[in-house]
Amino acid sequence: MREHTIPGSLSGYLIAYVVESFEGRDICIYGNPEGLRSLGEALIAIADLDQKSLPENECPADDSFHQHYLTGEGTAEYIRRCLPRLTIGRVDEKSSGEIRDYFSALE
Repeated sequence: MREHTIPGSLSGYLIAYVVESFEGRDICIYGNPEGLRSLGEALIAIADLDQKSLPENECPADDSFHQHYLTGEGTAEYIRRCLPRLTIGRVDEKSSGEIRDYFSALE
């Protein structure tokens, strides 16, 4: 497992939002090249993270690592207030490596 530094924020321009219609729900993520690369680097860093090395105050044993990101940096404030927070996380529990019950739909 490679170690990467988990970024505390994303760089570049990235916007994430949910679109609901009669056909279903879409999660939309758009960004400039820097923003999309920043998101990609965050995904890889979280995927490669050795959760067991994290202190209990950063990730309790019965939890899994996750990081919250705000999107729409540089967007008008009245739009940014409406944007959801983007949370990227692992489904495997820190202590056991098993899929957490919260995500039990995965098989």
